[in-house]
Amino acid sequence: MGEIIKNFLHICYQAIQLNNRPIPYLKAFIAGLAAALPVLVGLMLGNFHNGLIASLGGFAFLYVFRMPYLHRAKKIILVVIGLSICAFLGSLFAIYPIVVAILMALIAVLMVFTFGALNIVGPSAIFMILVLAMTSAMPETDISGALERSALIMAGGLLSLFFALMGWFVNPNKPERETLLELYLQLNQLLSLVGTHEFKQSHSMFIQYLNESNNVLQASYTKWSQTRQFKKMFYLNKRANRIWLILGEDFLDCTAPLPIEIIEAFDEVHKAIRCSCKVTLNIQAQGLLGQRLIEQLFRIESILNQDQLPDIKLMPLQVPVLKVLIQSFNHHSIAFIAASRFGLITLISALMAYSFEFPRSFWVPLSTVSVLSGVTVVATLHRSIQRAFGTVLGVLIATALLYFSPNEYLIILYIFFFCMMCEIFIVKNYCLTALFFTPSALIVAVASNGMMDSAIYFAEIRIIDVLIGTFIGLVGIFLINRDAASKRLEYSMAELLRSQSKLTYALFNSSNLSEKKLTKTYFHPMKIRWNNLTILHQTALGEIPKPNHVLQKNWELLYELKQLSYLLERVTFSRKKQILSDRELSDLLLIYEQLSNAIELNLSLKEIKSPHLSQFPLLEIQLNRVQQAYKQDTGYSN
Repeated sequence: MGEIIKNFLHICYQAIQLNNRPIPYLKAFIAGLAAALPVLVGLMLGNFHNGLIASLGGFAFLYVFRMPYLHRAKKIILVVIGLSICAFLGSLFAIYPIVVAILMALIAVLMVFTFGALNIVGPSAIFMILVLAMTSAMPETDISGALERSALIMAGGLLSLFFALMGWFVNPNKPERETLLELYLQLNQLLSLVGTHEFKQSHSMFIQYLNESNNVLQASYTKWSQTRQFKKMFYLNKRANRIWLILGEDFLDCTAPLPIEIIEAFDEVHKAIRCSCKVTLNIQAQGLLGQRLIEQLFRIESILNQDQLPDIKLMPLQVPVLKVLIQSFNHHSIAFIAASRFGLITLISALMAYSFEFPRSFWVPLSTVSVLSGVTVVATLHRSIQRAFGTVLGVLIATALLYFSPNEYLIILYIFFFCMMCEIFIVKNYCLTALFFTPSALIVAVASNGMMDSAIYFAEIRIIDVLIGTFIGLVGIFLINRDAASKRLEYSMAELLRSQSKLTYALFNSSNLSEKKLTKTYFHPMKIRWNNLTILHQTALGEIPKPNHVLQKNWELLYELKQLSYLLERVTFSRKKQILSDRELSDLLLIYEQLSNAIELNLSLKEIKSPHLSQFPLLEIQLNRVQQAYKQDTGYSN
């Protein structure tokens, strides 16, 4: 009992902690404008109520995260369309509470599945359901009135789209540049760890920065528009990938640190990238090992100092969206499992709220959705604590403000302030976000219904509904499939190995596959399984109770498999080619088959030495490391 209380108090402490992320002041100010400006325009045009409805489109700006502007535009446009459809459906079916409950569940399933399968960062379903719920609570209307509300929210959303793309006019490559700067900052830190005990793990962890940078630049790539700045970023990213490979080939077992001259040279490179200026490096060869790094330094210097760089011909390694969604639609996909669970709990919550006829019933399922938005069970517990405390305090603030019957201009100011504070504190702690989001949503809900005199009544109802919704969400997450990720972890590892085996065969046999055939038939399935395993691992880490027997058993192997996936991606991307004999290829494929069977059936492993891969030495090393990791994690030996 004492251990349970101790764990609960620890979770409560984690829930109220502030992280060290920088506060996005400019983004927060724009988020406030996106929410408040439609209300101000509505007031100036003589229709304050329509302005409040249009302000719901400002939620689209909360889906803005660091990504290339082209992808940001696509994402926000789809979000705006989604919000408009939700407003139309909520207005049209307001008189049918059961239909609204079913629609909430369907929207939850669709959004959670899409965001999970495509690994999209953002608030997923919560604001879609919020708009559906709030419009369903507005006065009843016919189809023309539903279309009008939908159009108003689309207008507010398009304003958010303008704000989201505003930076393109000043610096069209800002997201890519920020990603590249972060990559080189982390690369400098990795170089400083050479010769230490932390280097090997840091080298493996560095893959996440390479993946992010590769994905961002892949997303930005177009054949017809390649600016000088983009070319530089692309070739600098390519050098960073090459340096990581060199570090793995030459320095994994090194016990001496890199010469200080090399570290300082990379610092100069990072400064030059940050200020977009040229650089002159004065560095001498530092022995056989350091020579390869110095060669890369001089190539980076050449990239930074050249005004004209060759055009880029890029192999399309990004998996098509439709293919990812289709491949993720199965009972082994954590995105499918999470979406199904999310939708079922949302449906139960909504049906209970509408069946028992709670006043303002939509706050119950909305609170459930907010709690379920935590990626893991631990995150869900954090969300429930944060949601409860933040909401109660937020309701008290809103009640105090509405008690004095503020005029329209004060309401606009409140909306601006609270939305801005939401964006400021969402990176710090969700509790503080709920503290500011709650009064904003309550003020809009009360003002749009013209019930300012009933503010205290609505506040009391909101507190009760939030507590009920939070409780339903917590019960649901603990009772329904809470260990789904850990149960599927070993199966997913075996499936990843089998897809890696097929890709390896395609890369090293004598057949000359077309680029399209190689990526579509062999690379894309491996990439999908790699992403699914990554999400499964992250989810399993947050399960309660934590599945230590599964995680500890496969801890080292998981990291080595992710590193192997990245190396195979680099081989696919590379212009180099190595053909293996039938015997060598058989030995190579046997490594994958033996490993996948050993993981799935919990068997011992007889280590097979990888054939010599002269063109890709780190891949050869990695195949041996994967086998060693399995033996180390499981305790099996030859």
